This record gives sequence, structure tokens and C-alpha cells, in this order.
Amino acid sequence: MTFSLSKPDFTKYFTSETKYSIAITEDDSVTKKFPVLEDGPLEVALFWRTQFDELAQLKNFNPANKFTNALLLLSGDAKDKWINARNEVMPNDENPTEARFRAVWTAFITSYGASDKTAKSLRDFL
Repeated sequence: MTFSLSKPDFTKYFTSETKYSIAITEDDSVTKKFPVLEDGPLEVALFWRTQFDELAQLKNFNPANKFTNALLLLSGDAKDKWINARNEVMPNDENPTEARFRAVWTAFITSYGASDKTAKSLRDFL
């Protein structure tokens, strides 16, 4: 295992970039590039989550917008994990609320944690 104090490069886990325009005034706007997460280790999911939270705050997303944009900004295995987390928390497709969104976030991030298979592999390695 190696440790580094430099900023890790997570770009290999992102498929493409989506641009969001953030209007400051009617005549002025800023464009922010946002990565689409395909999959990766827990650190990548946490990094992506902080970026998504920043985007949601800048765009003033309500819970329904957060659910929609999270689904649009995920692909591959990450999208499957999000859908599974959403179905686990909201099996009957309930009304999206901030509390339900945070519960889905928690289930989504937890899915990136160590599984029994990972723990067994680590024990075998040690």
C-alpha cells in the first residue's frame, strides 16, 4: 500500500463531462463542468458526492431535481448502485423529500464499502 500527499487523479473513473450553466444575472452566467461517474473505489464516490452537493447548492435543486440529476450524472455500475439504493429506500416510488434523498445517498455510498468478499480477500492476503 502506498500513500501520497498529492491530490489523487480520479478522472479515469469518469466517463465524460456535462456542462451546467449557472446564471448569476440575466446578462452573465458561469459554466461549470461536472463529471459523470461510471464507477470506482469509495474515495471516488465520496469525491463525486461532494461535487454533486456543490452543484445542487449552486443550482438550488429541490429534492426531485436532485434525484433526477443524480440519475443523469451516473452511468454504468455507479448508476446501477444508485438505482438499487433508491429502490431499497423508496420501494414504492414515494414522494421525493430531502430526508429520503439523504437516505438514498447513504445507501449509495454504503454500497461502495467493503463487502464480505472484499473482507475475505483482505484476511486471506494478511
